Amino acid sequence: MFEPKIIKYQTSIDEALETRVLSMYTKGMSVREKSNHIKDAYNVDISDSMVSRITYKILPLVYEWQTRPLESIYPVVFLDAIFFSATGGRQ
Repeated sequence: MFEPKIIKYQTSIDEALETRVLSMYTKGMSVREKSNHIKDAYNVDISDSMVSRITYKILPLVYEWQTRPLESIYPVVFLDAIFFSATGGRQ
């Protein structure tokens, strides 16, 4: 007798895993490298298209950051120090 079964298809992934994919994006990893790394590190099969969809979520934010107006002056403080013992190691 035929018994119908409901098959649940997951279209999203865990938010923590999504954060890791975005972190790999910031490090310049390719889509294939990201999906392979997720498979090796977390034993989770994630398609290249899923990695691309996650990455495309933040592209408007990346573009906004890249086109932000820059300040005319950025203050920088550079400190350099050398420590010399005045007692010659004696106390």
